[in-house]
Amino acid sequence: RIGAEEARGMGLVHSVVPADALMAEAEDVAQRLAKLSPKALALAKRAILDGMDTPLATGLELERRLAAQTQVGMFRRTESRAASDT
Repeated sequence: RIGAEEARGMGLVHSVVPADALMAEAEDVAQRLAKLSPKALALAKRAILDGMDTPLATGLELERRLAAQTQVGMFRRTESRAASDT
């Protein structure tokens, strides 16, 4: 069994908060996630789930491919906005 501070030190958790502050922290994280691109979040989730049980090199390749998809999507949105401004 691993304690909260040890888990944070190992990078297994993002932060450690007292039990009475947990709901406020969870809501804060949820609000920050809600402001992000749904497509980027879906790709990040896919990278985590698909890469968990793979060798490091395979996981890194998956991450690279998914990051490229995110960048292509960002480029297309920027291109589309530029065209609508003219």
